[in-house]
Amino acid sequence: EMGGAYQCTIVNNTFYNNTTHAEAWGSELYIQYDTQNNIIQNNIFFADSERRFLQSWSAVMDGNQMDYNLFYALGGGLDGNWEWKGVFYETFAAYQTGSGSDAHTLAGQDPLLVSSACCTPILAASADSHRSHQPPSPPR
Repeated sequence: EMGGAYQCTIVNNTFYNNTTHAEAWGSELYIQYDTQNNIIQNNIFFADSERRFLQSWSAVMDGNQMDYNLFYALGGGLDGNWEWKGVFYETFAAYQTGSGSDAHTLAGQDPLLVSSACCTPILAASADSHRSHQPPSPPR
């Protein structure tokens, strides 16, 4: 029961292949204990074959906003692992409904990175990549 983040803004990032061992805990984004009023939007979460996108085990979370993100793992699809306030979801739709988060987020859509090859990925968006929706500007 340690760690916390308050009023942080996490936008325009690419989270790539952060969980590399099947036995390891963690995910593309690991939200620890006490987090409040954070904005997490317009990020790409590119998972490995374990498809662990989000882990937030603590119920001591309030006012966090996750939206306008993109969840993708090789092979596409809408299945994966999302944990929100200690509840596990195995489909993106179940996560959206259960968490009330990521209403405008896309899942399973290839972000078309320049290269996602092992060891030396180029995580910039390719010329063909585009987002079909734009998030509102974060508050300052």
